[in-house]
Amino acid sequence: MAWRRIHIGHEKDDATIGWLRVWDHEWRPTGASVFLPPNTPAASQFEIYEVLTPLPVRFAAREISAGVWSFWTEDGGPPE
Repeated sequence: MAWRRIHIGHEKDDATIGWLRVWDHEWRPTGASVFLPPNTPAASQFEIYEVLTPLPVRFAAREISAGVWSFWTEDGGPPE
């Protein structure tokens, strides 16, 4: 499945994945990771997390600078 970047911003900002406000929930690591952006020399390893709500939400996240985070979802993930 392809990944797409959905947000870059400061920790505790208004980042959302679909209907879910990311910073309002506890993230559970899945034990998996992915290199993003794919097939590029600048790819970095992102951990894959889940938030367990009535509809589980999976995303990849990484702190890319002091307090600045990048979030990605798999295509077919929650709508924006």
